[in-house]
Amino acid sequence: QTRKPHLIGWEVCCLPKIKGGLGISPHQMNEVFIMKMLWNMINKPDDLWCKVLYSKYGRDKDLQTSINAQPYNSSLWKVLAGIGKSSRIIWFGNWAMDNI
Repeated sequence: QTRKPHLIGWEVCCLPKIKGGLGISPHQMNEVFIMKMLWNMINKPDDLWCKVLYSKYGRDKDLQTSINAQPYNSSLWKVLAGIGKSSRIIWFGNWAMDNI
């Protein structure tokens, strides 16, 4: 007998733990997916969708150090630029222990 993963709808995952959900907010999931897109843009720049975004917005800069958004840019690019701001660097997050 093989074990199969149980599929649960997002509406259940987003319920509070008290109500039997996982306590994940849709905002958190959205941010995770956007960070994954940014990670893929940095690590897989030859993917077609990355090339399109680079050619339209990339300005031939290294996204690991610089990503900027202009008022006329798409919503996607503005969100990616927001994730890339120095105030959001994970090493400065509250989860990092002081003695590391």
